Amino acid sequence: MILRRITKHVREQNWFAIWLDFFIVVIGVFIGIQVSKWNASLSQKERAHSYLERLESDLASDLETINNRQKFYSNVILYGNQALAYAEAEEQNREANWPMVLDFFQASQIFQYYPNDATYSELKSVGDFNLIENADIRSILTKYYLTGTEQYDFAFRDDPKYRETIRGLTPSKVTNFIWKNCHENTQINEQRFLECDSPIEAAEIKRVLNNYVSRPKVVEELRFWMSSLQTSQNILKTVSISAQSLKNIISTELAKS
Repeated sequence: MILRRITKHVREQNWFAIWLDFFIVVIGVFIGIQVSKWNASLSQKERAHSYLERLESDLASDLETINNRQKFYSNVILYGNQALAYAEAEEQNREANWPMVLDFFQASQIFQYYPNDATYSELKSVGDFNLIENADIRSILTKYYLTGTEQYDFAFRDDPKYRETIRGLTPSKVTNFIWKNCHENTQINEQRFLECDSPIEAAEIKRVLNNYVSRPKVVEELRFWMSSLQTSQNILKTVSISAQSLKNIISTELAKS
C-alpha cells in the first residue's frame, strides 16, 4: 500500500507527500528494529533470570548434600575413634564384642561429595555465562565450582588404604551380613548405619578383632584415615559456607528482577 501511495505521489509530483511517505517508512523500519532489539533483550533477561533460579536450586541441593555428608562422616569418625581406642588399649583392657567389629568395618565407609554443577556447566558450554550481568556473581560462581571443590577432590582423590585393608581382613560372611543388615542406601543421596545383631559367636568375634589389631598397618592406616576425615569435615564446612553465601547473593539478585 505504501508503494502505491509513493508511486501515485511521484506521478502527481507531490513532493511533500513523497517525503512524508519516506519518513513513515523510515520510522516504521526504525521502530521494527527497536522492537526486535527490545524483544531480544527481554528474552536474554528472561533466560538470565531462569539460569539464576536454577543456580539457586542447585546450591540448595548442594547444601542438603553437604549436610548429609557431614552427618555421615561424623558417624564414620565415631566408629573409627572407637576402633582406635580398642586397638590402642592394653590387651587386658580390650572388650571383644560385635559392636567393636562393626566399628572397625564401618570406619571404612566413604560417601563422595560432588557439587550439583548442571546449570553452571550448561552456562559455560552454550556460551551463556555473560547473560548473568552481575560480574561479582560470575566471579563467585567460578570460584565456587572450580576452585572451591578442588581441596575436597584432592582429599578424596583415592579410596583410603584402610578401606581396602580392613575389608580384606574381614571374613566374607561378616562382610555380607553387614551390607545386608547393618547398612542401607535409602536413596541416591543418603546412606544409613543400622544397629544389627552379631552373625558370629564370641570366639570368632575375638579372632576377627585379634586379626585386626595384630597388624600394625591397620592401626596406622586408620589413624591416617581419621585425620583425613577431620580435614574433609573442615573442607565441607567451608564449602557449605560458600554455597550459602552464594545462594544468598543470587536470591538478592533475583529479588531485583
